[in-house]
Amino acid sequence: MECVRLRPAVARSFPPFAILFSLFVSCYLYCRNAFFTLMS
Repeated sequence: MECVRLRPAVARSFPPFAILFSLFVSCYLYCRNAFFTLMS
């Protein structure tokens, strides 16, 4: 998992960006799961 290895360095360099990015990713995964649950 490259992104897991890179995340600490990114968080040290750009904390706000890292926070926004992780929020976006978790929202995306949540919405995708909800979408597939509704469609199935």
